Amino acid sequence: MEGFFIFNMANDLVYQFSNNKMNEKLSNLAKNVGLISDEVAPQENLSSDVLMQTFNPLLANLRFMLIQFDNSFNYVKCKHGFNMVFDDESYGFLFITISNTKSIEFMQRSQGVYKAFVKHLVGPLVYQLKTDNTSSDFLTKLIITWNRLFVENQDVCLEAIEQLSINNDVKKNNLVSTLEQALDKLKQDTQLQRSHAILFHGNKFLTLFSARTSQQLIPSDIFFLNIFIQSIEICGKIDTKLLFMRGSNNSCVPYKVNRIAITDDITLLLLSEYGNTIISTNLYESFLLLNKIKVLQSQSDLDSLVIETEKLDKCIKSVIEIEKKLKHNSQEIEECVKNFQNKYESLRKKYVEMLKVMDKSKLLKVESYFPCFMDATKELYKLTYFNENSRRITQEQEKIIFNISAFVTDKVLKLAEFLQVKAKNNFSVSAYLEDFAGLVHFIFVDRQRGTCIFPDINQTAKETSPQIKKKVWEMIETARNYLQNGQTTVIWKDFAFSYHYSLWFEDANGQTLRPKDETNVLANKQNLVPGIIAHDFYQKMTETFFPKITNGINKIKVFELFTIHLNLVTPHLQLEHSRRLIATISDEVVSNNLFDLL
Repeated sequence: MEGFFIFNMANDLVYQFSNNKMNEKLSNLAKNVGLISDEVAPQENLSSDVLMQTFNPLLANLRFMLIQFDNSFNYVKCKHGFNMVFDDESYGFLFITISNTKSIEFMQRSQGVYKAFVKHLVGPLVYQLKTDNTSSDFLTKLIITWNRLFVENQDVCLEAIEQLSINNDVKKNNLVSTLEQALDKLKQDTQLQRSHAILFHGNKFLTLFSARTSQQLIPSDIFFLNIFIQSIEICGKIDTKLLFMRGSNNSCVPYKVNRIAITDDITLLLLSEYGNTIISTNLYESFLLLNKIKVLQSQSDLDSLVIETEKLDKCIKSVIEIEKKLKHNSQEIEECVKNFQNKYESLRKKYVEMLKVMDKSKLLKVESYFPCFMDATKELYKLTYFNENSRRITQEQEKIIFNISAFVTDKVLKLAEFLQVKAKNNFSVSAYLEDFAGLVHFIFVDRQRGTCIFPDINQTAKETSPQIKKKVWEMIETARNYLQNGQTTVIWKDFAFSYHYSLWFEDANGQTLRPKDETNVLANKQNLVPGIIAHDFYQKMTETFFPKITNGINKIKVFELFTIHLNLVTPHLQLEHSRRLIATISDEVVSNNLFDLL
């Protein structure tokens, strides 16, 4: 029984993803309280009104705990394994995940991933999922794809990027140079200047090239794009979609993404920033601030309101300043900008009056102006990024992209057979068995770059044990549980195998950095699960472990190593193998660096 639901502040259903067993459970609950008749089929999708009334007692409780005490609960464990996980920190919307077969930890991970998918598809306009069937349907595809790949592919389970291992010279002189020339052709159009070109082979990352003026993509963006291309149905050689990327500023930057099928296995993605970056960044930040301010108002926290309204004022003024300089082809947008400015000025005056004398009695007046400005902000964002032009390209752009498609296809086809062979034999554990007696499997992850190296699990199963795939997934989950409790190095055993996990930090010179206190240091971040999609757990962990390092914190490297040995191998030998493994594969890591070639 699996379900994922999104509700707005009025407890209206915005999005629903549920299987037949979940629908049957909800149907029985609705029948028990008289919301539907007994004649309704058990597995039939219930109306949004019925679902709202079914969930309403729970939602009201959650809202009350959040607004009155700023301390809503994160999950509920019921009898017979029926679990619910909640999240109310996303633009005022409430996310609920329900399952009777998955653990709380896995449900929290899943919900974080689903939330990230929502942000990639619609940015802060979550309510778009209620009216935009294209976006809601594609979210469902992404969820289904991720759940399938999570149990099949090590990279998806790890939330890391598997790169196709090829010679650095071949990559640089052929693939990277081809992408560089492709972006030069893309620059013929002034709207496509800030762009990226990415090549994938199946589910494996090949290479990336970025224009100098573009905002750098981060590993979680690349990871999402990998899930994206495996979810999309190939309707033609070229498809265009509007997506939102976090980028190096951890914001919400809109991109027009053109997917080009080079071969059945090789995919080219051309990403071009859409619209003005300053506007998109400040509008996104405004949404975050408005929802934070709404909670503070309900708590009558005037001291915090002073700080947050000042931040909001800077964002709004930046948006208005840029909007005035832009030439809009649509009168509707021009009127929307004027309305946005007027509504804000009205709201700002009320804040100034209230906060000048710190009078809580004036909160009611402020709150009466708040919804109008929130609606104006949503409307401006919608007209700017969800218009007719955002999901299509012009005829001139189409010609340019078709020319790029032909050019890249001609270049890459010369390497297609070579890449196909490499994809099938990316890594094999047999190459390491002679030098590492008793080694069954290993995984190396560079968290700064988001890349991972591991032998093919199916090949490993043939050469060692057919149960090894299950053991690898169990090892990853166990290691994550230890990591959440602040333990970065651990060895454990079962009847057949011995497992080792280690996480460590290095500075820019490759010198190991040791945190002063690793015990329970992540206790205040227990709601975070190790990964990069929902949030960069490893970046937050680095900031927690090294609080005194402010300048250069992003230069600290984070590495993980997982190994499985036969149970007869001693812990001492396991650790020795780990040290030698790191040295052996370090050259491979450097030659396949995700960002060295940009």
